[in-house]
Amino acid sequence: MAEAIKIKVHGRNVEALSWGPRDGHLVLALHGWLDNAASFVPLAPFLDSVRLVAIDLPGHGRSDWRPDGQRYHFVDWVPDVVAVADALRAKRFSLLGHSLGAGIASIVAGSVPHRIERMALIEGLGPLTDEPGDAAANMEKALQKSLDGRRKITAFDSLEIAVQRIGRARGKLGDQGARLLAIRGTRKTKRGFELRHDPRLQDRSLLRLTEAQVLSFLQRIECPVILVRGGEGYAFDYDKMKARVDVLERGKVVETRGGHHLHMDHPDDVGAILEGFWA
Repeated sequence: MAEAIKIKVHGRNVEALSWGPRDGHLVLALHGWLDNAASFVPLAPFLDSVRLVAIDLPGHGRSDWRPDGQRYHFVDWVPDVVAVADALRAKRFSLLGHSLGAGIASIVAGSVPHRIERMALIEGLGPLTDEPGDAAANMEKALQKSLDGRRKITAFDSLEIAVQRIGRARGKLGDQGARLLAIRGTRKTKRGFELRHDPRLQDRSLLRLTEAQVLSFLQRIECPVILVRGGEGYAFDYDKMKARVDVLERGKVVETRGGHHLHMDHPDDVGAILEGFWA
């Protein structure tokens, strides 16, 4: 049974779900874009040898939004994750990341390599990047988008509709997984079932890291790394991903059945792989 916890990070609340012994080795779990901590509910029973703490990243799930006037810059999630580990008094810890969370975990591990024991990634290694020569044009597009007005909070007439829409937006995600995300990711209001995540999460990035910068972080990772990919998951740029994997000193890739959310649809398969990895 998951324990709901709140963690104070930079003056704001970060909510999380926790499983396993309190004195167990800490594994911080980071979900994908617009998902939430419930992303790891199906997988948690298969990882009972560790203390798994799945957080709602700022702006997601039940965690606080960033203040007005601030954006969700990718790199700002890095100090958030380190601050969570500090709040939990973990000098050394491991990371488990899916999609966006895998990208964040990769940069955390390259930023504080001496603190990371192991890192397991699902459908992601490092963040999306831009070509250096495209930076100015991309920022212009992002600024223009912000001038078009703030996005409205989406509301659905029923929880069932929310489940359907969330499942559809995530491709091959099954009904059970979509329901878990919907229950944690919505709240009942007069308008219906409103999505909890901050609409600003869907704003275009002002500036992304370059591929060379991402490789510089990956080169600094010291811990063992496992990347679990779904046979029907996202189609990664092969050359780019191969270069990222090759630069890891202690990395390996494992492919198993499932789509992008394989840890929710096939938690037994992913759990068997990861439990052996933690051991």
